[in-house]
Amino acid sequence: MQVLPGETLYIKTSVQRGLLFIASTPLFLLVLFRIFEEDIVRFVMSLFTPEPDKGYLFYRDFLELCVVELVWFAVFTLAVLGITRTRIADRLVIASFRKPALWVAGIILLCFAVTLFVAQIILEDFPNSSDEYAYLFQAETLGEGKLWQRAPLFQKCLHYKHIVQNGEVRVGRFLP
Repeated sequence: MQVLPGETLYIKTSVQRGLLFIASTPLFLLVLFRIFEEDIVRFVMSLFTPEPDKGYLFYRDFLELCVVELVWFAVFTLAVLGITRTRIADRLVIASFRKPALWVAGIILLCFAVTLFVAQIILEDFPNSSDEYAYLFQAETLGEGKLWQRAPLFQKCLHYKHIVQNGEVRVGRFLP
């Protein structure tokens, strides 16, 4: 594909509308899931044969994960739509056709740098897994000679996926 100087690379209006629809649908699904969460989870549970280790919480967490991933897709789609509608994006595309190998290497290095930043600075070398938080919570609890901890005052603010809070009792979901 050859791009002439001054030529614009804007996405066609009908395509933009289609992408906007695709990007807004997951946000709508998230709102519906929050409103009708229990009904949706019960319906999905009825589609599968019951298994002893997969109850309501398993299916709720799974559906929440699916909806949140769709929302991330929507956010990135909207970001791409915003970027592609600027003249800066046109200049970057034209420049990338002049030296494509340099651009590919730059993108790879940028992705590597962002990954290192997230792993080292944000996550502080801690595995990005809610399972690990539950294991540490259980180890500290059992190390104190207890089977459960008292729940915090603001339970909804301190909710972890694999730490169950029931009233004033807080326990990990996994076997010790």
